Amino acid sequence: MASRKNLRSAVVAGLIAVALVVSGCSSSSDPDDWVEADETGKIEENFLRACTQAGEGNTQPAELADYCGCSYDALRQEYADDFEGFVAVNSELGNEPTAIPPNVRAIYDGCAAEHLDS
Repeated sequence: MASRKNLRSAVVAGLIAVALVVSGCSSSSDPDDWVEADETGKIEENFLRACTQAGEGNTQPAELADYCGCSYDALRQEYADDFEGFVAVNSELGNEPTAIPPNVRAIYDGCAAEHLDS
């Protein structure tokens, strides 16, 4: 089945897609905090779509959906009190997709261990 490395790449693609939503200074509709992000649902929607699209062909669809959902939920919890930190991680990953912070890598690995065949 899928390797954890391939799925981590899928989630990085999701984060980059999220970065495009939350870091664009030119759009007045970008959320400034989790309340606004939750109201629009765009961050979660874009993350899940990008993650599942990037992971297609690497694993079973149900496993991928569970993995992507787990990753988003864990990231949302990790940055629950630090929306700006979430945006900063996304920005950094947008500039250097392989520079995954240790806390984010731990989230991906935990979700992979829970939801994916290795």
